[in-house]
Amino acid sequence: MRNIAAGLMLALGLTTVTQAAEPVRVGVVLSETGPGASLGIPEGRSIRLLPRDLGGTPVEWIVLDDDSDTTRAVTNMRKLITDNRVDAIIGSTVTPASIAMVEVAAEQRVPMISLAGSAAIVSPVET
Repeated sequence: MRNIAAGLMLALGLTTVTQAAEPVRVGVVLSETGPGASLGIPEGRSIRLLPRDLGGTPVEWIVLDDDSDTTRAVTNMRKLITDNRVDAIIGSTVTPASIAMVEVAAEQRVPMISLAGSAAIVSPVET
């Protein structure tokens, strides 16, 4: 499990954080309810198993449910960025929500890893 979390931190570009007093905050937007719940529930369970400390750096995983709804996914993402001051975002479970979240990630310059699959998600966003 530590290897998964460490790989995630590397992918998010958070390798320069060492012995920080502040935890690394990772916001997670999942479809734990609604039509995408069959995927979102196990994703949420997996995220909650990740370590809260990586090499002496505290990690805070903040998980919000988007109800498989695009508008709620974007609202949750903005809340994580402004209220929780996350360093990175993971999500969403479903493709439409992830596509909408990519635009916010680019606008706010917050790294994002999508759990959905679509060419529109991985294509660079022009800012």
